[in-house]
Parts: sequence; C-alpha cells; structure tokens
Amino acid sequence: MRARHRRARGATALAFALATGCDPDATDEPEDEPVARVTLAVLDANSATLSLYDGLLGPVNLAGVSLALAPQKVIEQVRGGLDQALADPKCVALTTDKKTFLDLQFDRCRYRGVLVDGGLRIELTTEAGLCDGAECVVATRYTTQLDALTIGKSRVRAATSTLRIPSTPGEPRSYTAEVELTDKQDRELHLRHELAWTRKNGCVHAELGAEFTVDALAISVGAQAVEICGDQCPRAGEVQIAWGNGQALAWEYDGADEVTVRGPHGREFVLPLEC
Repeated sequence: MRARHRRARGATALAFALATGCDPDATDEPEDEPVARVTLAVLDANSATLSLYDGLLGPVNLAGVSLALAPQKVIEQVRGGLDQALADPKCVALTTDKKTFLDLQFDRCRYRGVLVDGGLRIELTTEAGLCDGAECVVATRYTTQLDALTIGKSRVRAATSTLRIPSTPGEPRSYTAEVELTDKQDRELHLRHELAWTRKNGCVHAELGAEFTVDALAISVGAQAVEICGDQCPRAGEVQIAWGNGQALAWEYDGADEVTVRGPHGREFVLPLEC
C-alpha cells in the first residue's frame, strides 16, 4: 500500500510523522489505545502551531547587514511573507516598532489554507558575533507568546516558545515550547518539547524530545536521527514512547508508508503513516 497524503513539509513533517504513527485501533494492549489517541492529538495540534511559525519566521539573509538594521530587515520579511501566504492580507492587523517586536491580530484568516484566529506577539532579538573578523548577526531569536489562538481545529489557550535560527546555512535550528491547548475532541493538554533540525539537499535531519500530560497521564516521546526528504515518508530514524510504570513502544522509519511498532515481550504490529 503506497498511497501518500502530501501533508508533511520541512521541519513540521517530523511532528506529523510522529503523530500519524499512532493508530488507536492497531493494538490489543488496554493502555495503548488511549495513549495513541492523546499522542496523536497533542503532536498534530502542536505541529499546526510550529507550521505557522515555520512559515512566518523563516531564515533571513543578513549578509552585509549591520546589527542596527538587521531587526528591520527581519520584520520586513515577516510582513512580506504574510502578504503572500494569506488569502486576504487585510484580515491581520500588524503593529511593530520595527526593532524589537511584532503584534499580530488575526481575524479569521486563511493562512496557507488553515484557519488562524486570535493574537500572537513576537519578541525579536539578534545575536552578535564575528564573521570573517567583522561583527555580524550570527542568529535570530524569536520569543513568541499567545493566548486564545485558534489554528485549524486546535485552540491554544496559552503558549510561550523560542525559535532560534542561525544565520549560517546548515547550522541546527532549535525550537522549545510550553503549550496549553484544547484539541479537536475538547481535551485539555499540556506540552513541553524541544526540537532541533538541520536542512541539507532538500532533506530535514531532526531530533525531538517531548513530554505531555492529559488528566493524570504523563507521556514522553523521543525521536533520534529522523530524516525527511521533501513530502515523502521519513526514510530514517527511531521513535520511542514511554508512559505509566515502564510501558513503552518504539518503531523505526525506512521510507515506507507504514512502520512496525515494537512493544513488550516481542509484541509487534504494523501502523500506516500519513505522509
């Protein structure tokens, strides 16, 4: 079965790959189904937020740009990206001092086909360093804060995150976040995670660690050496899920549109991937 759904893009593909690797009907273990369902909900909802940030806050070419003018160029790129990606640019109100922050108020906008409604504040800082012996911007850091933001079918009640993008191509980008959200099934979820990734030759190489809670259930997710090229299924990497009193599941990616999940006592079952 090789039908592919072209959803995953760039770094966000990792979250989708993790989420869609959890099929709540694919196991006989009593706890696997609720764990899979909530894992799917959390990672799918968080991937929507990261997708929004990844589109808004991409790399900026700051070669030859002074430290004083760098923030202005970054903000100009964000504004230009909004004009291109929104179905109606007039649906967003943008306020900025052109140096340190942007306030975005979305009024039922369609951003790359996804509904975005609510407010988002982005604090901008640049990191100074040396480039060929001269002072330059070595990285841009975005600190985002939001509340009552709807993205697709998820409602983010509150979130604080930091996205760091180095100026040198090939250096790892990093994203950390703490999020309170309500998923499409009205469950209240809390998520903390760290993601690091690089892009090379059209492929993303990523590492992820996440912890989330729903009610009294705490779940940990880890992914190592994940490689995703374009909109294809991940072709390398391993994912592990742990919860409760030592319960665990794991699987590896090999480019196929399904994975074989390994459980305790040699138990295995196959899950499809949406990618």
